[in-house]
Formats: sequence, structure tokens, C-alpha cells
Amino acid sequence: MKNKKNVLIIGYGGMGRRYYKSLKNLGFRNIDIYDKKPSEELLKKKNFISNFKYIKKKYDLVCLVTNTIGRIKLFEKIAKLKLTRRVILEKPLSCSMNEALKVKQYLNKIRVLVNSYRPYLQNYKSIKNLMNKKKEMPVSFTILSPSAGLGNMGSVFFDIALYFLESDPKKVNCTIDSTSLKNPRGDQFKDPGGFGVIELKKKKRIIFDTCSDTSIPYRMIIRSKNLEIWIDEINNNFFIYKKPNHLRDKPNNYYLYKPIKTKITVKNKYNPINFTETTISKIFSKKFETNYFRSLKVIELIIGCHISSKQNRPIDLPLKKEHFTKFFPFA
Repeated sequence: MKNKKNVLIIGYGGMGRRYYKSLKNLGFRNIDIYDKKPSEELLKKKNFISNFKYIKKKYDLVCLVTNTIGRIKLFEKIAKLKLTRRVILEKPLSCSMNEALKVKQYLNKIRVLVNSYRPYLQNYKSIKNLMNKKKEMPVSFTILSPSAGLGNMGSVFFDIALYFLESDPKKVNCTIDSTSLKNPRGDQFKDPGGFGVIELKKKKRIIFDTCSDTSIPYRMIIRSKNLEIWIDEINNNFFIYKKPNHLRDKPNNYYLYKPIKTKITVKNKYNPINFTETTISKIFSKKFETNYFRSLKVIELIIGCHISSKQNRPIDLPLKKEHFTKFFPFA
């Protein structure tokens, strides 16, 4: 079914192309594209806009998919021109706290969604519902990923961790990866990984290792008192390891038993195009709720990681205002 809503994509790199395909799959047909450095492919498209000043009409949705540096300035321009009432911002939200905070003043006029889409997928909703049903509150979230980059995939992992742990970060202790491997997305991307621990309120924690000297694609582990959930998203493997019921009253250091292993049925198989479609559908839903505030905490975590590594010590959170102007090196 054709969708007559008007959409503008700003930025037509790899992610911009993904949005374009996702919008087409969802039936959108009135899609304009702006990119200040257009490819030959884009120059041939009838819906290409060569200059921002030529953007005159109103849009039902703007997908802001440029590089992180300069993205918030473009968002402010969109907001002041009143081009739309819905904006999807690609993750990470920004490169500094001061930039990220500029979005807040427009939330009462514009629906803002940051594309950290996992919490909107049924797989993750089901896991959270299962843990709530069993009254198993997650206390630990472990992230294992090779050379993910704290800005790129780190922002995704931290967002999922905060979604499950439902607690505010208190302290971060991190060492930035110094292996300096070439970023597969291009030389302009400066986004090292790292390893460390994030302490949250209510004695919860995030343990992460996103360094370049490991190999297997990413895994995530959610742990509570009696459950452990392993997530291997790329291979569509979600497993629950459960403490047998007759041992639940035993101390947690009672480890000489075989946990019960159960595979969770995957409802959203790994498909980045479909995942982007989920984000687009979410911003048009009647029950909309912005994820801006959680994304703001994610930016704070990433900046805290870089400051902690540079100063070689744990950093208290929330960050002090003296750190709000600090940029983390993500392009």
C-alpha cells in the first residue's frame, strides 16, 4: 500500500541507503534526499535536493543520518524552520553533552527518536516481560564485542543495558583500546573501543569489552539472581540458563549444579533493514515515547569512558559541567 506521507532523508551514506530501502519497504513513495557531498548515484535521482536552502515544503518525517559531528546543528536548523514534527536521529545522539542537551528544548514540539532500536524489537520486549513475570530483576549486563567502537556499537550496547537495568549510572572506569586498527567504515571514522566497568545505582553494573584483539561477533549476557540470558543476535540464538527451582533457596555461591538451558523463540531475526523499519513505524505510533533521555545517558557514559581512560581513574557520574564541552572522537 502506498504511503502518501512526505519524508526527507538527510545524509545518504550507508545508513541513509538503509533508511531509503526501509521506507520503500513500508510503502513510502514521497522521499526526498539531501546530501552535501552527493554520489553519482544520488545525483541521478529525481528526488535529490542539491542545496538545503531549496528545502521549502513540510515533511511528515525527517531522518537525520549524517555523521555525528554537525548533526545537532542540522537538527536545530530543521526545528527553527519548522520543517517537521518528527525526527529520527541516527546514533550516537551527539559528540558532546552540550550538543545533546540542545535537543531537549524542542521535545514539546517535535517527536524525537534516536535509532537505538533494540528495545522496540519483540525479542527484547519478550525477555524483559519474562524477567518481570518471574520477578527476576537484572543486576548485571555484560557486553563482549570485537572492535565495535564505543560511539558506534557501544552506544547500542549501553542503550540496551540501561533499558534492562533501569538504573542510573554512578561511576565509570574504562581503558580505551590503543591498538589503532583501521576503522572498516573509512579513515574519517575515529572510534576506538575499550573495556571497563560501569557502576549503577541499586548495586547494578555493566561489564564491557569492545577491544580490537578479540574476534567472535558480539554477545550480550543479562544476569539476575536465578537467571542468565545469553544473546547471540547475529546467529538468532537467545538462551536462558535457569537455576533449578529446588535450589533457589541455596546461596548463590552454591555452584555445583547443572543449570536448565532453554532456547527462546526468536521473533525478529537479525535483519538491519527490518530493524530500521521498526524505528520508522515507532515514530508514527499513537503510543509514542521518546528515548532521548536514555540516549543522553548513553552519551554521558561514552564521554565518561574517554575521560576515565585519559585520566587513568574512575569518573563519577553524572558528569560535571566542566566536561559538557568535551567531545569524544567519533565522526
